[in-house]
Amino acid sequence: MKRTDFSRFAAGEIGIAVCNVPGYGVEEVADTTMCLILNLYRRTYWLANMVRDGKKFTGPEQVREAAAGCARIRGDTLGIVGLGRIGSAVALRAKAFGFNVIFYDPYLPDGIEKSLGVTRVYTLQDLLFQSDCVSLHCTLNEHNHHLINEYTLKQMRPGAFLVNTARGGLVDEAALASALEKVEFGQLPWMEMAASEIRRAIVGRIPDSLRNCVNKEYFMGPGATGSGGPGFPEALNGGYYAAAAAAAAAGGVQVQPFKLHTPPPQMSQQSTSLPPPLSACCLNLSCSRVPNSSWRE
Repeated sequence: MKRTDFSRFAAGEIGIAVCNVPGYGVEEVADTTMCLILNLYRRTYWLANMVRDGKKFTGPEQVREAAAGCARIRGDTLGIVGLGRIGSAVALRAKAFGFNVIFYDPYLPDGIEKSLGVTRVYTLQDLLFQSDCVSLHCTLNEHNHHLINEYTLKQMRPGAFLVNTARGGLVDEAALASALEKVEFGQLPWMEMAASEIRRAIVGRIPDSLRNCVNKEYFMGPGATGSGGPGFPEALNGGYYAAAAAAAAAGGVQVQPFKLHTPPPQMSQQSTSLPPPLSACCLNLSCSRVPNSSWRE
């Protein structure tokens, strides 16, 4: 029995009600997230430090040098992982600044994106591939520990931002530090990425167009059942990446993407629950700038 469970039962035995406060800190964390994102884009912290240290700007060249790295916000894509209370609050704030907002959250029913005016993607790979900035807003559990890891970091765009105001365990800090040192963000071999994109273009349209179909077994091929639910290929929603990370941890053997002519591995019919996300900031307020090589709360 977990300590929290023991405390809950012990409190109940003596007549003490134990409650949580779901709305606590929602606005504060969302505001902090936007502050971090805006700071990364506009380099406010670094510019303020220059002024504090007595830096003088006497001409346009010095201003240009000081502002190096500043990026335009409007039109960039913000990817939110986990569209719960905090994720939704961040999405609304980001839209006001001109971000195109996309999100990945396999736990939410279809249609929630319509009420917020954002775009839904159905795999973490899609979100990382499309986003100029990624913000994490999911709880930490055994399925998403180190959600951001060595392999998923390579799925991000070169020059993208990563902001984590959820749980620290969502990010493999060792992999992040290694990637920052080696400048390995967004460096997935182009042939592997191209093969992955071609395969997703062929099989990826099935989950999107038949997501709510009640007889999808007629359209998915003989007995195909994957981690995305009945008939969904295992590679979708991170199944392939979990296997890749596990293989890398076991023996350093690189797992190759599924070939187009190879059917996805079969899984048991019990695999209709949500997929285990990729193997792999209570607020650790961490944010990282990806080097430019030129389950929610």
